[in-house]
Amino acid sequence: MERCNHASAIINGDSTSPTLVVIGGMDKRDQLFNECLLFDSITTGQYICRKILLPESVTDRYSHSLTAVTMSPHCVWLVIVGGCGEFRIKDVGGGKKVPWGTYITDTNRLIMIIELVYSEAGEWIVQSVLDGNDLTSKNYQEKYESYSKTRTWWMDQLIEYPTEREMKLQRYIQSLHEDLQVAHESKVSLQEALVETNKQVEGDDSNDIMRSVLEEMRQEHEKLIEEKQIITEDNEKLKLKAAEYHKEEVLEEKTQIEEKQQIITEDYEKLKLKLADMKEKEKQYLKEKQIIIDDVQNLKIDISEKDKVIAKLTSQVEEQSQNEKQIITDLTAKVSDSELYTTKLMKEKSQLQERVTSLEEQSIKETSSIGLQFNYLIPSMDKLDCLSDVQVAERKLFLIQGDKPQLMNWEKYGLRIGVQKESLLFSETVEAAVVALVGGEFQFPANTVLVSAVYAVSLSKPLLKRLILEIQHCVDLTGRPGLIRHLKFAIAPVSTPSLPYQFSLVEGGEFKADSWYGSIQRKEFCL
Repeated sequence: MERCNHASAIINGDSTSPTLVVIGGMDKRDQLFNECLLFDSITTGQYICRKILLPESVTDRYSHSLTAVTMSPHCVWLVIVGGCGEFRIKDVGGGKKVPWGTYITDTNRLIMIIELVYSEAGEWIVQSVLDGNDLTSKNYQEKYESYSKTRTWWMDQLIEYPTEREMKLQRYIQSLHEDLQVAHESKVSLQEALVETNKQVEGDDSNDIMRSVLEEMRQEHEKLIEEKQIITEDNEKLKLKAAEYHKEEVLEEKTQIEEKQQIITEDYEKLKLKLADMKEKEKQYLKEKQIIIDDVQNLKIDISEKDKVIAKLTSQVEEQSQNEKQIITDLTAKVSDSELYTTKLMKEKSQLQERVTSLEEQSIKETSSIGLQFNYLIPSMDKLDCLSDVQVAERKLFLIQGDKPQLMNWEKYGLRIGVQKESLLFSETVEAAVVALVGGEFQFPANTVLVSAVYAVSLSKPLLKRLILEIQHCVDLTGRPGLIRHLKFAIAPVSTPSLPYQFSLVEGGEFKADSWYGSIQRKEFCL
C-alpha cells in the first residue's frame, strides 16, 4: 500500500487484540485517500484489513494527527486534529510551479471525534461522528461527563480488583513475609533472654547451670537457622514458580512489543524517506525561489529603465502639448479669418449661381454659332449632394489656407482633420466639406460591426500631401491592447450605381491603447 502523510493510531479493547486505524493521506500521485482502514490482529502477522465508512469531512485530509482514547473496555474515541484538505501544483509565474497545500481552518472540521464501539459480532463499528458544532453542544458535554465517570471507575477497578491468580500470588508472598517477621521477632526475644540470663548468672560459679543455659540457647539458635533456611528456600521456589507462571505472558508480551517495534521501525524508515523527499523538495523550492528572486531583480532593473524612457516620453509629450497649444492658438486666429473668408465665398457663390442662371438663359437665345465657356471653382459641398438614402447628422465646412500645418477639430461628432506642412502653396486656399452620417443603406464586410460614425469628406482642390483623418470609436482599449488588431478602417465610393454602399477594409490605420481615436492618412476621399 503506497501511502504517505496519513495518520494512524492503535486501539485496544477488553478481550480484543490491538487494532491499527489509518485515516486519510496521499498516494504517490499526490491524490488524497478518502478512506478509513482498520487492521485487526496486527500482532499475529496475519492481519485483516477492512474499510469503515466515514464522512469526507473526516477522511479527506492529509498531514493531520490522530489519537485513540479508550473510554471503556468496549468504547474508543478517535480524535482527529488539523491537517490539509487540498493539494495542488501552483503556478508562481515565470513558468515555475511549486507544490501548494491548503490548511484546514473550518472550525467544524478542525477537531472531530469518531466514536467506535466493539459489537457482539466481534468487530469495531462507528457509533457517531462529532464535528466542531457537536463538541460545543450540551449533549456532548453530558455524554463526555458520563464516559469520564465510567472510565475513572473502570481504571480504578483494574487497580482495586486484580485477577484471582494475582490475588493468590500476593497472599502467598504476604504469608512468607509474615513468617520471616515472626522468625525475626523470635530471634530478638532469644537475644534478650540471653542477655537477661547472663545478668542473673553473673558471679555464679555453677558451671552446670551455665552449660545448660548455653545448650538451650544453641539449640534454639539452630532451630531458628533451620526455619530461616526453609523460609528462604520456599521464597526462592516461589520466585521460580512465579517466574515460570509469568513466562508465557512475558513471552507473549515480548512478541507484541517486538511486533510494535517492527511497525515503529517501518514507520521510522518511511519517515526518513519522507524527510529526505521533503529536503529534496525544499532544495528544489529554494532553487526556484532564487530564480524567482533573480527574475524579480531583473524586472526591477527593466522597470527602472522603462521609468527613464517614460520620463523622457513624458517630457516629449509635454513639449508636444505646448506645441499643440501654440498651434491651436494660431488656428483659432485663422478660424476667425476663415469665417470671414467663408462668408465672402458664400456671397461669391450666390453671385456665381445667379450669373450661371443668367448665362444659361442667354445661351438659349443666342445662335448655335455662339459659345460661352465658364471657368469657376465648384464648391466642395456640392460634390456630396449625390449621397442618397442616408441620415445626415450635420454638415461642416473647413478652410485650409497657406503652407502651415493645421488641425480642424469637429469634437462634437468625433472627427479631427490634420493638414501637414506645405500641403498648399502660401497663397492658396482650399475648402474641405465634411458630412457626418448616422445611418443609411450601408453594407460592411462579413464578421464586422460598425463602432464609429460614418463621414463623407470632399476637397475643392487636391492637396500636395495626404490629410490625416482621426475618427473616434466606442471600443475601450484600456488594459486590453490585444483588441487593437481587430480595429480596421473601411471605405466606400460616394457615387455608386446602386445601393447599398459597399464598404471594404483598407490597410494603414493606426490605433492606440490609451486613445479613443484611430488615425489614417488619405489623399482620395469617399465614405
